Amino acid sequence: MSSQVRPGTKYLLWAGVFSCFIGSVLSIHAFGIEFFPLRVISLAAFPFLLLQSVRKGRVILRFSSSLLILMLIYGFISLLWSPDPQLGFRSVGLLFTGVMFFLLMTRLAKDRGVLAKIMLIWSIAILVTSLLGFYETLSARYLFVFDESKLASIDRIRNSIGWLCPRVFWPNWNNFSFVNALSAPVLLGWAFETRGLSRAFALGATILAIPLVFISYSRAAILGLLIGLTIIVFCFVIRPRSKRFALIFMLMIMGFGTVYFNSNAGGLWGKRIVSAMEKKWEVVDNSIRMYYYTNAVVSGTVDSFGFGKGLGASTVIINGGSYHHYLLGILAELGFWFFLGHCVLIVMVCLRLLKGVRRGKNVYWNCGLLASCIAFPILCLGPSSIMGEGVYWLWLAFIVAFIEYDSNVMRLNNKQFQAGSIKCTS
Repeated sequence: MSSQVRPGTKYLLWAGVFSCFIGSVLSIHAFGIEFFPLRVISLAAFPFLLLQSVRKGRVILRFSSSLLILMLIYGFISLLWSPDPQLGFRSVGLLFTGVMFFLLMTRLAKDRGVLAKIMLIWSIAILVTSLLGFYETLSARYLFVFDESKLASIDRIRNSIGWLCPRVFWPNWNNFSFVNALSAPVLLGWAFETRGLSRAFALGATILAIPLVFISYSRAAILGLLIGLTIIVFCFVIRPRSKRFALIFMLMIMGFGTVYFNSNAGGLWGKRIVSAMEKKWEVVDNSIRMYYYTNAVVSGTVDSFGFGKGLGASTVIINGGSYHHYLLGILAELGFWFFLGHCVLIVMVCLRLLKGVRRGKNVYWNCGLLASCIAFPILCLGPSSIMGEGVYWLWLAFIVAFIEYDSNVMRLNNKQFQAGSIKCTS
């Protein structure tokens, strides 16, 4: 099998990255399956992935690829004992889409040029979706038709907080806020590594994404975003050779935020947001989430001896619906070992990114990605589903591809250094 990258796969990669941000708004239903753009691209990439040789990588790339492929295979097999195989088959479809895109991206994103183009598309996409999010909030209407059964819930929240939570291309505002909260630290870190228009797009997207997280009325997204931004600031401060403009920019943002929220308009919005969040903490019944989490552990994991109840088992574990935590959903339906594998992967990635920060190469890029990884478990608490989010698979694949690229650069520099030392000695 040839190890050369076929030209067609490059076009699939760019189309896939773009498709991650439009969800299933544009879709066709056929043969009982929903074909949205990212799924079509994943199906088209599947033959190319079979024909190309496996990319030999370092530990994190091999571990993550093996974990996801085994997760897909086990998920498909679990339909044999799943109490709701029809729902499970839908989850298998989402998992297949994400895993194929992950494999496609980690095989093609092998150099800084490709990674930079992905970040550029990411920045422009968040910039556009954020502008659309502000439009939805201010105009009090959604761009696309959604499930009519949710109208009562939408009106209740709008009447409670005084504005319409944006959702744009995503199923609800929790998913929209998850995407923005996950993207903001990544784009902020990238902004300090690049320059020119790329920096302008990344900074603009970050500045727009942050207030939208607060307007989206998601406690998990707000907490995760604050944790992520705190990690970035901490990484900047502890580095003795931090670029001056980075610290100046952070101080400017803090100063702008202070002035804005002390102004009449900003103060009014700030008070409304704080009041809405306080009311949500007081009014919302969190016992239902504790029921989900407890049953995910007990009914899903313990009762299955750690092997999981199978994809689609939420119909009996929590009486339908979502677990409201991606990792606990894996624990309940795919078992303890895949849950543990994801936890190990997150820890491995964090340690590798932290090493990059300490090494001083691509430090701000490493900072942003590290901040998003630390925030991710908190962000999981918000959306009803993450497995179907293209941006989640984009984020995961990008981090693994970036670490692989960074490791290759470091290994090449070490070889060149050793070769130079030998020549000097001789």
